Amino acid sequence: MEQLNFYHIRVSAQKVYFFTKVLEQLGVDKAQIFAELHDLPNLDSDNQATISGKQLIQIYQNINRLNLPGIGLKIGAEIRAKDYGMYGCTLSSCQTLAESLDFATRYHSLATRTTRLYYDVKANGSSFLGCDDILGQPELKQFNLELQAAIHLALIRDAIGHSDFSPSKVYFEFAEPAHSSLYYKMFDCPIVFEQAVSGFEFDQDKMATELARYNPLALPILLKSCDQLLELVTRDKFLLSIYSWVANNVDQELQSQPLAEHLCMTTRTLRRHLAEHGTSFNKICAEVKCRFAKKYIDDDKLSIDDIASALGFKDSANFRRAFKSWTGLTPSEYRRDCQDQDSQWSKS
Repeated sequence: MEQLNFYHIRVSAQKVYFFTKVLEQLGVDKAQIFAELHDLPNLDSDNQATISGKQLIQIYQNINRLNLPGIGLKIGAEIRAKDYGMYGCTLSSCQTLAESLDFATRYHSLATRTTRLYYDVKANGSSFLGCDDILGQPELKQFNLELQAAIHLALIRDAIGHSDFSPSKVYFEFAEPAHSSLYYKMFDCPIVFEQAVSGFEFDQDKMATELARYNPLALPILLKSCDQLLELVTRDKFLLSIYSWVANNVDQELQSQPLAEHLCMTTRTLRRHLAEHGTSFNKICAEVKCRFAKKYIDDDKLSIDDIASALGFKDSANFRRAFKSWTGLTPSEYRRDCQDQDSQWSKS
Protein backbone atom coordinates (compact mmCIF):
# COMPACT_ATOMS: atom_id res chain seq x y z
CA MET A 1 0.00 0.00 0.00
CA GLU A 2 2.86 2.40 0.77
CA GLN A 3 4.24 2.07 -2.74
CA LEU A 4 0.89 3.06 -4.28
CA ASN A 5 0.39 6.01 -1.97
CA PHE A 6 3.92 7.37 -2.31
CA TYR A 7 3.24 8.49 -5.86
CA HIS A 8 0.56 10.91 -4.65
CA ILE A 9 1.85 12.21 -1.31
CA ARG A 10 3.48 15.59 -0.69
CA VAL A 11 6.98 15.60 0.75
CA SER A 12 9.28 18.32 2.03
CA ALA A 13 11.40 19.88 -0.70
CA GLN A 14 14.25 20.53 1.74
CA LYS A 15 15.72 17.09 1.08
CA VAL A 16 15.85 17.93 -2.64
CA TYR A 17 17.42 21.30 -1.84
CA PHE A 18 20.14 19.47 0.11
CA PHE A 19 20.72 16.98 -2.74
CA THR A 20 21.04 19.86 -5.20
CA LYS A 21 23.72 21.62 -3.14
CA VAL A 22 25.78 18.42 -2.78
CA LEU A 23 25.50 17.56 -6.49
CA GLU A 24 26.46 21.09 -7.52
CA GLN A 25 29.63 20.71 -5.43
CA LEU A 26 30.31 17.54 -7.44
CA GLY A 27 29.99 19.51 -10.68
CA VAL A 28 26.46 18.44 -11.62
CA ASP A 29 24.33 21.08 -13.36
CA LYS A 30 21.02 21.83 -11.64
CA ALA A 31 19.28 21.50 -15.02
CA GLN A 32 20.22 17.81 -15.09
CA ILE A 33 18.67 17.23 -11.67
CA PHE A 34 15.38 18.92 -12.57
CA ALA A 35 15.06 17.69 -16.18
CA GLU A 36 11.44 16.98 -17.26
CA LEU A 37 10.06 18.66 -14.15
CA HIS A 38 7.60 21.55 -14.06
CA ASP A 39 5.92 23.68 -11.39
CA LEU A 40 8.66 23.17 -8.81
CA PRO A 41 8.68 25.60 -5.86
CA ASN A 42 11.56 28.01 -5.28
CA LEU A 43 13.82 25.81 -3.16
CA ASP A 44 16.17 28.68 -2.32
CA SER A 45 13.55 30.88 -0.64
CA ASP A 46 10.63 28.69 0.51
CA ASN A 47 11.54 26.64 3.60
CA GLN A 48 8.02 25.18 3.79
CA ALA A 49 7.85 24.11 0.14
CA THR A 50 6.65 20.63 -0.77
CA ILE A 51 6.80 18.52 -3.90
CA SER A 52 4.81 15.47 -4.94
CA GLY A 53 6.07 11.94 -4.56
CA LYS A 54 5.92 11.71 -8.35
CA GLN A 55 8.28 14.69 -8.67
CA LEU A 56 10.69 13.20 -6.13
CA ILE A 57 10.78 9.96 -8.12
CA GLN A 58 11.59 11.93 -11.28
CA ILE A 59 14.45 13.70 -9.47
CA TYR A 60 15.79 10.33 -8.26
CA GLN A 61 15.59 9.01 -11.83
CA ASN A 62 17.49 12.05 -13.12
CA ILE A 63 20.23 11.58 -10.50
CA ASN A 64 20.43 7.85 -11.22
CA ARG A 65 20.84 8.53 -14.96
CA LEU A 66 24.00 10.53 -14.26
CA ASN A 67 25.73 7.14 -13.95
CA LEU A 68 28.10 8.40 -11.26
CA PRO A 69 29.38 5.36 -9.28
CA GLY A 70 28.34 5.54 -5.64
CA ILE A 71 26.45 8.82 -6.08
CA GLY A 72 23.95 7.77 -3.39
CA LEU A 73 26.82 7.20 -0.95
CA LYS A 74 28.35 10.58 -1.75
CA ILE A 75 25.07 12.46 -1.23
CA GLY A 76 24.08 10.62 1.94
CA ALA A 77 27.49 11.05 3.57
CA GLU A 78 27.05 14.84 3.67
CA ILE A 79 23.79 14.92 5.62
CA ARG A 80 23.65 15.80 9.32
CA ALA A 81 21.02 15.64 12.07
CA LYS A 82 20.44 19.41 11.86
CA ASP A 83 19.22 18.93 8.28
CA TYR A 84 16.21 17.03 9.67
CA GLY A 85 14.83 19.79 11.90
CA MET A 86 12.99 18.64 15.03
CA TYR A 87 13.28 14.98 14.01
CA GLY A 88 17.06 15.26 13.82
CA CYS A 89 17.32 17.32 17.00
CA THR A 90 15.30 14.77 18.99
CA LEU A 91 17.22 11.86 17.49
CA SER A 92 20.48 13.45 18.70
CA SER A 93 19.09 14.23 22.17
CA CYS A 94 18.53 10.57 23.12
CA GLN A 95 20.92 8.95 25.59
CA THR A 96 22.11 5.88 23.69
CA LEU A 97 22.22 4.59 20.12
CA ALA A 98 19.53 2.04 21.04
CA GLU A 99 17.14 4.79 22.19
CA SER A 100 17.97 6.91 19.16
CA LEU A 101 17.24 4.10 16.67
CA ASP A 102 14.01 3.26 18.47
CA PHE A 103 12.94 6.91 18.14
CA ALA A 104 14.05 7.05 14.49
CA THR A 105 11.85 4.13 13.48
CA ARG A 106 8.77 5.12 15.52
CA TYR A 107 8.80 8.73 14.25
CA HIS A 108 10.12 8.08 10.75
CA SER A 109 6.98 9.63 9.22
CA LEU A 110 8.31 13.04 10.28
CA ALA A 111 11.10 12.67 7.70
CA THR A 112 10.82 12.51 3.90
CA ARG A 113 10.48 8.75 3.71
CA THR A 114 11.43 6.75 0.64
CA THR A 115 11.89 3.60 2.71
CA ARG A 116 10.16 1.78 5.56
CA LEU A 117 12.43 1.72 8.58
CA TYR A 118 12.14 -1.03 11.20
CA TYR A 119 14.12 -2.09 14.25
CA ASP A 120 14.47 -5.63 15.64
CA VAL A 121 16.41 -7.17 18.52
CA LYS A 122 17.73 -10.62 17.64
CA ALA A 123 17.95 -13.66 19.92
CA ASN A 124 21.73 -13.24 20.28
CA GLY A 125 21.22 -9.73 21.64
CA SER A 126 22.33 -7.89 18.52
CA SER A 127 20.02 -5.33 16.91
CA PHE A 128 19.02 -4.87 13.28
CA LEU A 129 17.99 -1.56 11.69
CA GLY A 130 16.14 -2.65 8.55
CA CYS A 131 15.30 -0.55 5.51
CA ASP A 132 12.68 -1.52 2.88
CA ASP A 133 12.34 0.37 -0.40
CA ILE A 134 8.82 1.85 -0.84
CA LEU A 135 9.29 3.77 -4.08
CA GLY A 136 8.11 0.82 -6.15
CA GLN A 137 10.52 1.73 -8.97
CA PRO A 138 12.81 -1.29 -9.68
CA GLU A 139 15.40 0.79 -11.54
CA LEU A 140 15.78 3.05 -8.47
CA LYS A 141 15.91 0.41 -5.75
CA GLN A 142 19.71 0.15 -5.55
CA PHE A 143 20.17 3.94 -5.63
CA ASN A 144 17.49 4.46 -2.97
CA LEU A 145 18.88 1.81 -0.59
CA GLU A 146 22.46 2.99 -1.18
CA LEU A 147 21.43 6.57 -0.43
CA GLN A 148 19.45 5.67 2.70
CA ALA A 149 22.24 3.50 4.09
CA ALA A 150 24.69 6.39 3.71
CA ILE A 151 22.21 8.80 5.33
CA HIS A 152 21.64 6.47 8.29
CA LEU A 153 25.38 6.03 8.83
CA ALA A 154 26.00 9.79 8.60
CA LEU A 155 23.23 10.53 11.12
CA ILE A 156 24.47 7.86 13.53
CA ARG A 157 28.06 9.10 13.35
CA ASP A 158 26.90 12.70 13.78
CA ALA A 159 24.75 11.83 16.82
CA ILE A 160 27.50 9.78 18.47
CA GLY A 161 30.18 12.32 17.65
CA HIS A 162 32.64 9.83 16.10
CA SER A 163 33.23 9.87 12.34
CA ASP A 164 34.81 6.39 12.45
CA PHE A 165 31.87 4.61 14.17
CA SER A 166 30.60 1.67 12.09
CA PRO A 167 27.88 -1.01 12.29
CA SER A 168 28.90 -4.57 13.08
CA LYS A 169 27.68 -5.71 9.65
CA VAL A 170 25.81 -4.24 6.66
CA TYR A 171 23.27 -6.10 4.49
CA PHE A 172 22.08 -5.22 0.96
CA GLU A 173 19.45 -6.91 -1.20
CA PHE A 174 21.13 -6.13 -4.52
CA ALA A 175 24.20 -7.75 -6.09
CA GLU A 176 27.65 -6.41 -5.28
CA PRO A 177 28.19 -3.40 -7.55
CA ALA A 178 31.35 -2.67 -9.54
CA HIS A 179 32.08 0.24 -7.20
CA SER A 180 31.79 -1.86 -4.02
CA SER A 181 35.19 -0.58 -2.86
CA LEU A 182 33.37 2.69 -2.05
CA TYR A 183 31.00 0.72 0.21
CA TYR A 184 33.81 -0.96 2.13
CA LYS A 185 35.63 2.35 2.54
CA MET A 186 32.52 4.13 3.85
CA PHE A 187 31.00 1.48 6.13
CA ASP A 188 34.36 0.04 7.29
CA CYS A 189 32.84 -3.29 8.35
CA PRO A 190 31.79 -6.63 6.81
CA ILE A 191 29.20 -6.19 4.01
CA VAL A 192 27.05 -8.92 2.45
CA PHE A 193 25.11 -8.50 -0.79
CA GLU A 194 22.17 -10.36 -2.38
CA GLN A 195 20.46 -10.74 0.99
CA ALA A 196 16.75 -11.01 1.79
CA VAL A 197 16.89 -7.67 3.64
CA SER A 198 18.86 -4.42 3.67
CA GLY A 199 20.09 -2.76 6.85
CA PHE A 200 22.63 -2.49 9.66
CA GLU A 201 23.45 -5.00 12.39
CA PHE A 202 24.84 -3.74 15.71
CA ASP A 203 26.18 -5.79 18.60
CA GLN A 204 25.10 -5.01 22.17
CA ASP A 205 28.17 -2.92 22.99
CA LYS A 206 27.61 -0.65 19.99
CA MET A 207 23.93 -0.22 20.88
CA ALA A 208 24.93 0.98 24.36
CA THR A 209 27.10 3.75 22.89
CA GLU A 210 26.15 7.13 24.40
CA LEU A 211 25.29 10.07 22.15
CA ALA A 212 27.42 13.21 22.25
CA ARG A 213 24.47 15.62 22.58
CA TYR A 214 22.30 13.71 25.06
CA ASN A 215 19.94 16.24 26.65
CA PRO A 216 17.69 14.80 29.40
CA LEU A 217 16.00 18.18 29.99
CA ALA A 218 15.07 18.91 26.39
CA LEU A 219 14.19 15.34 25.37
CA PRO A 220 10.68 15.15 26.97
CA ILE A 221 9.73 18.51 25.42
CA LEU A 222 11.03 17.46 22.01
CA LEU A 223 9.20 14.13 22.17
CA LYS A 224 5.93 15.88 23.02
CA SER A 225 6.37 18.19 20.03
CA CYS A 226 7.14 15.20 17.81
CA ASP A 227 3.97 13.48 19.02
CA GLN A 228 1.92 16.52 18.01
CA LEU A 229 3.58 16.67 14.59
CA LEU A 230 3.16 12.94 14.06
CA GLU A 231 -0.57 13.22 14.76
CA LEU A 232 -0.90 15.88 12.05
CA VAL A 233 1.20 13.93 9.56
CA THR A 234 -0.73 10.71 10.19
CA ARG A 235 -4.04 12.54 9.75
CA ASP A 236 -2.98 14.09 6.45
CA LYS A 237 -1.62 10.82 5.07
CA PHE A 238 -4.74 8.88 6.01
CA LEU A 239 -7.05 11.32 4.26
CA LEU A 240 -4.72 11.53 1.28
CA SER A 241 -4.82 7.75 0.89
CA ILE A 242 -8.64 7.92 0.83
CA TYR A 243 -8.77 10.71 -1.76
CA SER A 244 -6.14 8.92 -3.85
CA TRP A 245 -8.11 5.65 -3.89
CA VAL A 246 -11.38 7.39 -4.75
CA ALA A 247 -9.72 9.36 -7.57
CA ASN A 248 -8.17 6.19 -9.00
CA ASN A 249 -11.55 4.43 -8.97
CA VAL A 250 -13.79 7.36 -9.87
CA ASP A 251 -15.07 5.61 -13.02
CA GLN A 252 -16.67 2.87 -10.93
CA GLU A 253 -19.64 2.61 -8.60
CA LEU A 254 -17.77 3.47 -5.41
CA GLN A 255 -18.33 1.40 -2.29
CA SER A 256 -16.58 1.49 1.06
CA GLN A 257 -15.92 -2.27 1.30
CA PRO A 258 -13.16 -2.41 -1.38
CA LEU A 259 -11.55 0.71 0.11
CA ALA A 260 -11.57 -0.81 3.60
CA GLU A 261 -9.95 -3.98 2.22
CA HIS A 262 -7.33 -1.83 0.44
CA LEU A 263 -6.53 -0.16 3.77
CA CYS A 264 -6.56 -3.50 5.64
CA MET A 265 -9.39 -2.52 8.00
CA THR A 266 -13.10 -3.18 8.46
CA THR A 267 -15.74 -0.84 7.05
CA ARG A 268 -16.75 -0.01 10.61
CA THR A 269 -13.19 1.05 11.47
CA LEU A 270 -13.02 3.07 8.25
CA ARG A 271 -16.26 4.90 9.13
CA ARG A 272 -14.96 5.63 12.62
CA HIS A 273 -11.64 7.01 11.37
CA LEU A 274 -13.37 9.20 8.80
CA ALA A 275 -15.81 10.48 11.43
CA GLU A 276 -12.85 11.40 13.65
CA HIS A 277 -11.56 13.46 10.72
CA GLY A 278 -14.93 15.20 10.36
CA THR A 279 -15.93 13.58 7.10
CA SER A 280 -17.40 10.41 5.58
CA PHE A 281 -16.87 8.10 2.62
CA ASN A 282 -19.89 9.53 0.80
CA LYS A 283 -18.73 13.13 1.32
CA ILE A 284 -15.28 12.37 -0.08
CA CYS A 285 -16.75 10.50 -3.06
CA ALA A 286 -19.05 13.42 -3.81
CA GLU A 287 -16.20 15.93 -3.52
CA VAL A 288 -13.90 13.97 -5.83
CA LYS A 289 -16.61 13.22 -8.39
CA CYS A 290 -17.69 16.86 -8.38
CA ARG A 291 -14.12 17.98 -9.13
CA PHE A 292 -13.81 15.52 -12.01
CA ALA A 293 -17.27 16.43 -13.29
CA LYS A 294 -16.45 20.15 -13.43
CA LYS A 295 -13.23 19.41 -15.28
CA TYR A 296 -15.00 17.17 -17.81
CA ILE A 297 -17.94 19.52 -18.33
CA ASP A 298 -15.56 22.36 -19.11
CA ASP A 299 -14.43 20.29 -22.12
CA ASP A 300 -17.26 20.78 -24.61
CA LYS A 301 -16.07 17.81 -26.68
CA LEU A 302 -17.44 15.45 -24.03
CA SER A 303 -21.14 14.69 -23.96
CA ILE A 304 -23.04 14.54 -20.67
CA ASP A 305 -23.61 10.82 -21.28
CA ASP A 306 -19.85 10.30 -21.69
CA ILE A 307 -19.14 12.20 -18.47
CA ALA A 308 -21.77 10.25 -16.54
CA SER A 309 -20.20 6.98 -17.69
CA ALA A 310 -16.67 8.18 -16.88
CA LEU A 311 -17.78 8.95 -13.32
CA GLY A 312 -19.38 5.58 -12.68
CA PHE A 313 -23.05 6.58 -13.04
CA LYS A 314 -25.42 4.03 -14.57
CA ASP A 315 -27.23 6.71 -16.56
CA SER A 316 -27.02 10.43 -17.24
CA ALA A 317 -30.22 11.18 -15.30
CA ASN A 318 -28.60 10.04 -12.04
CA PHE A 319 -25.51 12.08 -12.87
CA ARG A 320 -27.58 15.21 -13.57
CA ARG A 321 -29.36 14.89 -10.21
CA ALA A 322 -26.10 14.33 -8.37
CA PHE A 323 -24.36 17.26 -10.06
CA LYS A 324 -27.20 19.63 -9.24
CA SER A 325 -27.11 18.53 -5.60
CA TRP A 326 -23.36 19.30 -5.54
CA THR A 327 -23.38 22.65 -7.31
CA GLY A 328 -26.95 23.94 -7.50
CA LEU A 329 -26.68 23.87 -11.31
CA THR A 330 -27.44 21.27 -13.95
CA PRO A 331 -24.47 20.09 -16.05
CA SER A 332 -25.79 22.09 -19.02
CA GLU A 333 -26.11 25.25 -16.93
CA TYR A 334 -22.60 24.81 -15.56
CA ARG A 335 -21.17 24.28 -19.06
CA ARG A 336 -22.97 27.39 -20.30
CA ASP A 337 -21.51 29.44 -17.44
CA CYS A 338 -18.01 28.15 -18.27
CA GLN A 339 -18.47 29.07 -21.92
CA ASP A 340 -19.74 32.55 -21.00
CA GLN A 341 -16.68 33.11 -18.78
CA ASP A 342 -14.35 31.95 -21.55
CA SER A 343 -16.07 34.31 -23.96
CA GLN A 344 -15.63 37.25 -21.58
CA TRP A 345 -11.94 36.47 -21.14
CA SER A 346 -11.38 36.29 -24.89
CA LYS A 347 -12.96 39.74 -25.36
CA SER A 348 -10.97 41.40 -22.60
